[in-house]
Amino acid sequence: MKTVVYNPTKQTIDPNKPVDPNSNVTPKPTDPVPNDPKGRTYEQLGLIETVTRTVHYVYEDGTKAAEDKVQTITFTRTADIDIVTGAISNFGEWKVKDENTTFESETTEPKSRILCFSS
Repeated sequence: MKTVVYNPTKQTIDPNKPVDPNSNVTPKPTDPVPNDPKGRTYEQLGLIETVTRTVHYVYEDGTKAAEDKVQTITFTRTADIDIVTGAISNFGEWKVKDENTTFESETTEPKSRILCFSS
């Protein structure tokens, strides 16, 4: 009988830090997490979440009055990954990325019964 000793090798994943230390580019939700033996993305691991608000401008009859305005706020959190098994642990608190915490207000001029709604 042989005994195998396994020592977990954990690495902290921080989606706010560039993967390449020579770059200022932070990971996108669909980028693979470095050293994840399962090849999952930041989004799949629940480390980057984006909230989107879309403002639609339509006339009363339903036709498009102006281009939609899309706004997003991105939240990130850290976690530890076992680089051998892929197990995720020690999730950090959600934080707003880029200090963008609110959607911009939308003001429309009353023009021939333009309706504005967000989704």
